[in-house]
This record gives sequence, C-alpha cells and structure tokens, in this order.
Amino acid sequence: MTRRPWMKINVVDELSLSHLTAAEYGAYVRLKMHFWLHGCLPADDGCLARIASADPDEWAEIRPAVKALFRGEFRKAHG
Repeated sequence: MTRRPWMKINVVDELSLSHLTAAEYGAYVRLKMHFWLHGCLPADDGCLARIASADPDEWAEIRPAVKALFRGEFRKAHG
C-alpha cells in the first residue's frame, strides 16, 4: 500500500467527539492515523494499546469508547 503522508480532517466530525476524554480522543486519533497509513489495525489488544500510546490498564479503560468509533470493530473509523 502506498503511504499517504497527509489526511483531510473534517473539523465538524472531530468536534462532535467532545464527549471523549483526552485519553480516548488521543487514542482514537493515533489509531485512525495508523489505519490511514496501513489500511488496517492489528487485532491484538497489546498492539492497539501501543499504537494508542496507552498502558494496558489505561487501554482497558478507554477501549470501549474508542472501539465504538470504529463501528464496533477496529476496521474503519467513523466519519
């Protein structure tokens, strides 16, 4: 897959995520960028946590909110 060094950001969509904590939003953005570059996300929670820059305990706490933004599966981001 060709790397795409930049991506468009829909400001309205991003601001609609104001219900997320800073940790949840940061994890979402990092996972979304990884998906953008690679076309997929790993299935392993440990890998997802590392991509999201979260330790395992933090990842367990924020995972449900972040996963919901990927339509319940870590495949394609909402928006």
